Amino acid sequence: MKARKTIKHKVYTIEEKNGLVEEFHRTPLSKVQFIKQHDIACRTVLERWVKQVNQFGSTVDRRGNSPLKPGKNRGRPSTKKYTDMSKEELIKEIELRDDIKKAMAYLKRQKTNTKP
Repeated sequence: MKARKTIKHKVYTIEEKNGLVEEFHRTPLSKVQFIKQHDIACRTVLERWVKQVNQFGSTVDRRGNSPLKPGKNRGRPSTKKYTDMSKEELIKEIELRDDIKKAMAYLKRQKTNTKP
């Protein structure tokens, strides 16, 4: 079995985080000393906990929560299904594609004309 290449820090519960923030406010230790004493990953983690306690009254557990909304799709958008479109929608789609092709051809001609 391979050894870990990184240090695995302890995972704290919300109650432990709140207790650590309260203890941090009471102790005369610096952030660095407090972090080393309690095996917290880094200074910014402690600062984030303190900020959450000041803002919400408690730390917030965001593990497993995606920044995207639950109903929002990820990745490349799916292609349009032309079989489900009405005749008018198909005509508009084709006209839109033709307009884009014409604009691209125009811009290419403009680019070649402006070369020194």
